Amino acid sequence: MAVPEWHSDFIKPNPEIDAFLKEPVNQLPVFEQQASRNDQIDELGPFVIEYTSHIALVKNGDWSGVSTGKDIRIWRREPGGSLKIFRQMAMYD
Repeated sequence: MAVPEWHSDFIKPNPEIDAFLKEPVNQLPVFEQQASRNDQIDELGPFVIEYTSHIALVKNGDWSGVSTGKDIRIWRREPGGSLKIFRQMAMYD
């Protein structure tokens, strides 16, 4: 599939941006494992509230740890019955 001409600037490599991002990206931790679960779902008419929690095993060089947190998502029911995320918030312990 050919890329439209106006779109081609977005897919060209940019050595200056690559050099700028290389060090910060290499310092990011690696998520070795993540487990998410739905704790509760409340249906409130046109909205659905989803409560979730998660546990992540994180490693960065010689350091490793466990991160836990919770999420709340508010879904809005569309006219055809599908759900669309309306708001989302994540919290970390």
